[in-house]
Amino acid sequence: MKISPVILNNYYVGNSAYSNTCSSLNAIVGSNCHYDKYNAGLDINFGYYFKLKQIKGVPCAYCGKPMLTRGDIKKITTLRGVELVNEIEKFVSQNPSAFSSNTKEAIKSFELLAMSFPQKNGKEILPIAYTVSRTRMIHKQLDIYNKVLEYASEIGCQELTDYINKVKEQDVILKPDISMEDLSNFLINKIQVEYRKGVISNVVHIVGKFSKKENIDSITNLISIISRLPSSKTDPDAYLVKYISKALRKDPKIDNQFVSMADDEAILFYSTLLLPCLSSAEHVKPYSDNGKSNPSNYLATHVWCNSKRESTKFSKFVTENPVVLRNILKYLRYIYPSNNQKTYPVKYFNDIRANLNTELDCVKDNQVVASFLNELNSLHLKPHSTIYTATDKNTIASVVELVNSAIASDLGHHNRDAALDNLYEQCINSYVNSRREKIAKLIKKLDNDADSSLIFFVYKQMESLTPSLFIDKSKNELNDILSDNFIYNQKQLLQDSIRTFLGDEFENFNQDRLMGIIKKVCFKKTPELFCIKVLLNSKNNDGSYDFSKISKYLSSGIVQ
Repeated sequence: MKISPVILNNYYVGNSAYSNTCSSLNAIVGSNCHYDKYNAGLDINFGYYFKLKQIKGVPCAYCGKPMLTRGDIKKITTLRGVELVNEIEKFVSQNPSAFSSNTKEAIKSFELLAMSFPQKNGKEILPIAYTVSRTRMIHKQLDIYNKVLEYASEIGCQELTDYINKVKEQDVILKPDISMEDLSNFLINKIQVEYRKGVISNVVHIVGKFSKKENIDSITNLISIISRLPSSKTDPDAYLVKYISKALRKDPKIDNQFVSMADDEAILFYSTLLLPCLSSAEHVKPYSDNGKSNPSNYLATHVWCNSKRESTKFSKFVTENPVVLRNILKYLRYIYPSNNQKTYPVKYFNDIRANLNTELDCVKDNQVVASFLNELNSLHLKPHSTIYTATDKNTIASVVELVNSAIASDLGHHNRDAALDNLYEQCINSYVNSRREKIAKLIKKLDNDADSSLIFFVYKQMESLTPSLFIDKSKNELNDILSDNFIYNQKQLLQDSIRTFLGDEFENFNQDRLMGIIKKVCFKKTPELFCIKVLLNSKNNDGSYDFSKISKYLSSGIVQ
C-alpha cells in the first residue's frame, strides 16, 4: 500500500516540524524530495490543526448552523438503527443540495441497511454495507462482462475474451457476516487486476486492434457497454464500495485536510460520507491572494460554505451576503468566553477581530458593515489569567475570620485540614445556593415584568452559569472561573448578548437598568469566592494545606 507523504507521522507542515517531515520523506522517496501541495496532495497546513474545527456545537461562521466535528463522527460510530439514521439525517438535512444526487442515494441505501440491522452500531454496519453493495455491484458488472464477451466472440477477439474472464475472477462474493478485521485484510492484501477506469482503458486498447470496417458497429456497441460499468459518481453501490474500501484500507487519497490516517476506519468513512457537513478552516483573506494559513486568518465554517465562497474577496462576499456578518458575531460570541473558554485563547479572538477590521476597511461606509464593526469592536475581552484580586477590605476580613475559626489552635493538624475541607465545601454550596435563589427571584418576576421576554433571556443566561461552573470541576477549571478576567469577560459577553437580543431597541434601552441586570446575573466577588480561591491554591498534592500560602494570600488579597 502506498504511503502518503502528506500524512506521514501527522506532522504539521509549515512549522518547525517541516524539517522532520522532509527527513522522513527522504527515507522513503530519496533526498531530492521537495514538499509542496501540488506533488504531495492537499496542503494540511490549510487548517488541519485549527482547534475550533473540532469544538462540538460551534456554529458555522457563515450560515450559523452547527458543524459536524470529529466528536460528532465518533458518536455516529457508536449509534445503532434509528438513532444512527437520525444523527446522519440531522446533518444532511441542513443542506441537502450540498450532496450530489448519487451521494444522497448512497446515504439512503446505507440508512436502509442500518435500519435492517438495528443491533449493529455505526462501525459494525460497515462490513455489511460493503458486502451487500459489492454483491449488487458485482451482479451489475457480470451482466456487462457477459455482453462484452458476446461481442468479443462476434468479432473474434480471443485476447479480449481472456482479459474479461481474468477480470471476472476478481469479483469474489464475500460472506455478509465477514468481520471488520477480515474485510480490512481482504481489502489490503487482495490482488487487484484493474479498477473501472483501467478495465475500460484496456478494453478500448484491445478492441482498437480489431477496428475493421466490417465490425465497426460491434466495436462501438462494445465500448458503449463497457462504459456502463458502475461508477462511484453515478451508482450508489459503487459509491459505498469505493469509500468503505478506502476507509478500511486507510487509503492516503482520502482528503487529509479533514481526516488523519491515524483515525479509526469508521471515522474515515463517515468523514467522507458527510464531507460537506464537516467543519473547515476558511481563509478570511483568500490563500490565492497571499492570505496566511494560520488561525489569525481562519474562521470555522462548513465545507459547503467554504466552497461556496471560493476565492471571492471577503468584503465583496459579505456585502453580497450580509447575513454572514450576523453569523460571524454569533460564532465569536460562542467561542469565548464560555464553557469552552479553554479551547482557544483570547489571542485568536483579538487576531481574527483585527483581521476582519482590515478586510472590511474598504467597505466600512456600508451601513450594514459599519453596524457589524461597531458590535465587533464593542467586544472587549481580556487575555486569559487565573489571578483573583480581592480589593474590598471587608471581604478579606470576613475570609480571615472564617479561616481562623477553621484552624483554631486547639485542633490537631489533621483536624485542621478536615476543617478547611469542610469550609471549602460550605463556601461552594453557599455560593451555588445564593445563585439558585436569584434564579428563583427572576422566575417570579417573569409574569409581572413588562420586559418578561428579556428577563427570561437573562434567566437562561444565568441558569447556564449555575451550578455547572462550580460542581465537579478540576482545580485548573475552577482557577479559570475564579479569576478577575473571567468575571470581567462574562459581564462583557452578557452585555453583548443583550445588545443582540434587543437589536434596534438596544440604543433606547435604559442603561442604568441594563447595568443593574448585568450586576444581578454575572458573578461578583464575594467572601465565599475569595475563600474558595485561597483554599483551592493552598492545598498540597497529599491533601494537606500549606498554611504559609494561606497567610500570604490573605495578607495580600491576591491569589494566582
